[in-house]
Amino acid sequence: MSFIECIREKFGNSAIKHCKEKGCNLNLENIRNHIILKGEKICRNRKICDCIIFIERNGKIIVVIVELKSRTVHVNEVVEKLQNASQVASQILNSCNSGNYKVDFFPIVLAKRWITIESKRLTDERIKFRNKNYLILPKSCGTPLHQILNNSKSPKI
Repeated sequence: MSFIECIREKFGNSAIKHCKEKGCNLNLENIRNHIILKGEKICRNRKICDCIIFIERNGKIIVVIVELKSRTVHVNEVVEKLQNASQVASQILNSCNSGNYKVDFFPIVLAKRWITIESKRLTDERIKFRNKNYLILPKSCGTPLHQILNNSKSPKI
């Protein structure tokens, strides 16, 4: 069974077709062999980001956590949601990963418009995933995920 099939079997009731919320979306064209889990469906007892995406590509697992904002970005709340999602994503990864995969991780926040100070504060924050710290990537609504993945290394520091 493939990694994506395992997630679909165990967590399929939380799967959604698109990563979008209130007029903001992540463009998933050209992304194959993936599953999107709705944050609020997978974790109801704490704040969590909108989407957790798992992609299986070339013997690698790419984990993308996404917060979608149509209005003001409240940095502390966004960081809390992303951090909670990183923990949930790690647990899901452990439940389906036999350890044979290299894992890349991308915490992304999409907003309709960015206020410079919000964007700067967000990029100063770090998200911990599997004992490593990652930079948050602020992008505009509608940004294609394949562009983010192709133009960025996993933002680990």
